[in-house]
Amino acid sequence: IFPDSPWMLGGDLPDSVREAANAAWPVGGPRRDVLFAFGFDAWRLAAALRTQPDPTGIAVDGLSGHLTIADDGRVHRRLTWAQISDGEPHKLADASSSVATAPAAVTPAAPAITPQ
Repeated sequence: IFPDSPWMLGGDLPDSVREAANAAWPVGGPRRDVLFAFGFDAWRLAAALRTQPDPTGIAVDGLSGHLTIADDGRVHRRLTWAQISDGEPHKLADASSSVATAPAAVTPAAPAITPQ
């Protein structure tokens, strides 16, 4: 059992973004790796910040995880839990129940991203 980003594990949002990007740039377009996911999420956070004067409490489901802005202005990212089955990673159905069964050495939340 391990945590990873939705961009790597798939799902409704990542799959629809991949389809739209592939339609826009069928051949020779920009690389769509993990940095693409971070950029997409930064764009979504910026859009949310424009509509909400107080950033505390903003929550965005993104390609790199579930993002929230804490009281201190830091962005926190919660990853999706997955498990290897038949040699392939598969998302666990219920993230809240998977946290209880995860090994003790693995924490359910990723470290906060600190702006530089």
